[in-house]
Amino acid sequence: MRVFSPSTVLLLLLCWYAPAVQAQSPSYKVLDTYDDLSTLLNRHEETTLLVNFWATYCAPCVQEIPLLDSLQQKYADRQLKVVLVNLDFRHQLKQRLEPFLEKYHLSSKVVVLADQDADSWIPKVSSDWDGGLPFTMIVKDGKKVPHQQEFNSFDGLEQFVLPHLTPVDLLIAKRKR
Repeated sequence: MRVFSPSTVLLLLLCWYAPAVQAQSPSYKVLDTYDDLSTLLNRHEETTLLVNFWATYCAPCVQEIPLLDSLQQKYADRQLKVVLVNLDFRHQLKQRLEPFLEKYHLSSKVVVLADQDADSWIPKVSSDWDGGLPFTMIVKDGKKVPHQQEFNSFDGLEQFVLPHLTPVDLLIAKRKR
């Protein structure tokens, strides 16, 4: 009977499990209909939601994703949640979305809205949205505040969000500066 050293056993285990670890995909959830997204968003009644509609093929979207994720990280302990709603086609998720998520390691919640009937659900999102990307909105207390343009700076994004946070969140934000 052959006996292996502890370091050899460890190396064998790493080789055995490495392919399984690499095969895991980044965390996101695919929603088939807008109603599924609406249900998800309505679960956060006591939270200020920043919801961003984006796609990997949209250059301004891709540029602002790190800003949105930085906002999520800064306010992670507050009543703010960033939800990134990706609109890439379902058949392109492995080619486009997964490499993007692997590259950026986002802390924000990522969902894919696979409902391709955008003409039916865009007006439900906001009557102010023309369908262009990126599109961001604040959802709080059943109200929606739209923002049609991309954010070019963290300060601009934060100025959009701050009026919708509770006084406690604002106090904490000032301390972190």
